[in-house]
Amino acid sequence: MDCVDSADKALELVRAKHYDVVLVDYWMPVHDGMWFIKHASLPRKTKVLLVTSYVDMEVVKKMFDEGIAGYVAKPFDETELLLHLKFHESNHIAQQISQGL
Repeated sequence: MDCVDSADKALELVRAKHYDVVLVDYWMPVHDGMWFIKHASLPRKTKVLLVTSYVDMEVVKKMFDEGIAGYVAKPFDETELLLHLKFHESNHIAQQISQGL
């Protein structure tokens, strides 16, 4: 698990390494989560979850349009995050089965 405090640093990480899941905050220094999603060029199998306390449904819709798989509203606890991760993992496995992979 890697953790950084800016979209620029996160972009460097996802370009250098493969991740199954990327958690992206909407508000970050310099660039926001939308900027990160637009510039990241992540593989289709990488799930991106928006993590935000800024739950504006227009912003969430735009993020879904850019490719996020879901979002987690702050504050959240470990149990809630694990439920989201498990949900997206099971959906990924179901997609692979339905595609015969």
